Amino acid sequence: MKPVFTLALSLLLFFSLACGKKSRHRHEVEQEQKVAESPNGRVQPNLGCEGFPEEKYALYLPKDWSAEKKWPVIVWFDPGAEGFKPVKKYQALAEEFGFIMVGSNHSKNGMNWGEIQSLNAILTAEILKKYAVAPGKIYLGGFSGGARVANLLALNDTTSKAVIGCGAGFPQGQSLSHMWHSFFGLVGDEDFNLPELQALNEGLNNEQTAHYIRVFAGEHAWPPVEDMRMAFHWLKLEPLRHARVPDPKDARVKNYLSFLEERRKEGPLDTWKMYKFWEEEAAFLRKITSIETPTQNMLKASMDGGVKARLKQERDLRIKEQSLMNHYQQIYPQKDLVFWRAEIAKFWKSVENEPAPGEGKMYQRILNLLSLTSYMYAKQTLGANDIPSSDRFLEIYRLVDPDNPEAYYLTAKLRLRQGRVDEAVAQLQKAVEYKFAEPDRFKADPDFETLQGLPVYGEIWARFQDNKNQE
Repeated sequence: MKPVFTLALSLLLFFSLACGKKSRHRHEVEQEQKVAESPNGRVQPNLGCEGFPEEKYALYLPKDWSAEKKWPVIVWFDPGAEGFKPVKKYQALAEEFGFIMVGSNHSKNGMNWGEIQSLNAILTAEILKKYAVAPGKIYLGGFSGGARVANLLALNDTTSKAVIGCGAGFPQGQSLSHMWHSFFGLVGDEDFNLPELQALNEGLNNEQTAHYIRVFAGEHAWPPVEDMRMAFHWLKLEPLRHARVPDPKDARVKNYLSFLEERRKEGPLDTWKMYKFWEEEAAFLRKITSIETPTQNMLKASMDGGVKARLKQERDLRIKEQSLMNHYQQIYPQKDLVFWRAEIAKFWKSVENEPAPGEGKMYQRILNLLSLTSYMYAKQTLGANDIPSSDRFLEIYRLVDPDNPEAYYLTAKLRLRQGRVDEAVAQLQKAVEYKFAEPDRFKADPDFETLQGLPVYGEIWARFQDNKNQE
């Protein structure tokens, strides 16, 4: 890109001299330079807060951002201190809907409440000072542990009017009786936290709090862009929920209803799908305009035999799933490999054959929960150099989540500690195959120092780098 810009700039200067219109063309060149240097319309992945350079954040400013007006902002929290991920993933939505986005590159799972409060205070002061943010339009969002952070901050600060929670809800045991903010949740149909979000939905129904839970096709991850689009519509409507006299003819309401109607036209609609659309409409427009029509339509649809059966099935399945999850987490460290091999084989068979409606996805969520459980136990026992326990937990990890590169990476560390170099290399190659993309972590890992003199070390590092470049 740089040589092209230089050539264009040279031609501009040449023609300005030839035509004798120096001032006009100088102005054009200056404008081109301003556009090239402007931070607007591109992700800045790792900025430091003024006075607190260790507090890093990612930033996206819309192309037409200027300090001449006040802007809404979404502040994202990632469980692994990678706030640049949602900023990068959702930048097109921020541009379309006119939002600034900030992602904390410091906040992560394991921080205490005091650290979180301090970090948030520094970040809030930074964005209010530098980016012309409207104080009443600061919205929080997060994924997994980051969603819990966002909700906890909003519960303790009335300036945050809404939260987008992805893959998780509130910290365990948190009371919702003094909830100030609205909540838009997104969760995958293979996410082990789906039962939690379903239960939260019922709890918020009782609290009469503005909320909606969107279930998308996927696992425990940042949601797809098109599903997140609904959350941006939710935030655009948020100021109307707090208006003294909301205008139901406001352009933001019309835009949302057009968006809803477009999706209704996408395919054939049975009574269940219509029920879900009316449920969504009532949730989005609550506190803005009358929701009598969608509410009455929901009530009528709920009397349909198919809808009744579906609602009962979802409730029963959630109760069964929560019981199974609690049981398997409780017995996880106690059972041997013979037990787990047999049990996991049953899970995979149920995923493939679905013994009852909805149970295929249920068993996939249980497998995904066991994947996270295995990872945590494997990391803990590797840290304690407990080789036998690590070996057991890593085998379970590979059985429940055979496409996860982390399982093979950790197994490679274990094999090197066991002196089984060839097997370690084979595990690293499996990690490459399943798109492990952390070359810097690999290079800094002391377990792999013994491989550094071998040609295969450089080859594996380069392939990890390739995977990272392809993300």
